[in-house]
Amino acid sequence: MIELGSGAGRFVDVVSRMGARLIVGLDASDAVDATQANLGHRENVLIVQADMFHPPFRPGTFDLSYSIGVMHHTPSPSDAFKKMVELTKYGGRVGVSLYEISLYRRPNRNSLKTSTMELLWAMNAWRCEFFRTITTRLPQTWFLAYCKYFVPVLHYLNKIPLVGRLRYLFPVTCYRHLPVGWSMVDTHDTYATKIVHQYRHKDVYQWFLRNGLNPIVVNNGRAGWVSLTGTRTDSPLPPELMSAIRDQPVGPGLPGTYDPGTDTINAE
Repeated sequence: MIELGSGAGRFVDVVSRMGARLIVGLDASDAVDATQANLGHRENVLIVQADMFHPPFRPGTFDLSYSIGVMHHTPSPSDAFKKMVELTKYGGRVGVSLYEISLYRRPNRNSLKTSTMELLWAMNAWRCEFFRTITTRLPQTWFLAYCKYFVPVLHYLNKIPLVGRLRYLFPVTCYRHLPVGWSMVDTHDTYATKIVHQYRHKDVYQWFLRNGLNPIVVNNGRAGWVSLTGTRTDSPLPPELMSAIRDQPVGPGLPGTYDPGTDTINAE
């Protein structure tokens, strides 16, 4: 199997420990050096530095291909997904997790409390984007040092009632119930990357349809994440699925039809 955008290798580590015959971690950044140093000694791990849009593997090489929290930082996430599907054997599985448009674990029923919480989450998203106008311009070594030495302090302060609110004054992603390393890595992921896309499940479901995946499973993951899996098949999609294909390049609900013969979108 292969992970596209393996970064520092935290999920490669998990998959390797679960007993995968071979897990390939592919990433374009220098994070592969740390992954190689930490995991390269394992017989079932192979680390490759390469662009996910131009992977050094033949189509149909892998039984399972996945990407967690990376494609939404690329210029064209849907094209990156298409490339991942091409790397997967027919009958193989494909999985992806991306940022969700709404990070709030929202109940279905509307209320003043629900609307207030959505407002607060929107303010937090504004705070994040405000900090990103600064952090994305910092020298990489500066922000890496910030993540390595200052984020752990905020991580542990976040566990203290009321005091933990101080984190909102800084560009940081903190967790109460996950290891400090996750706060460090996700702070860098959130504030150092120059491109961020966010999606709804129905947006990514369209990617799976367009690439001929069937069946498709929409996973009930944590709030803030869109996670789907599907099986690559060489059989034509049923007519009822073909008729459901729409393109939504900018946002959900935009009208348009997909022509599988020419792989083009016709706007309505």
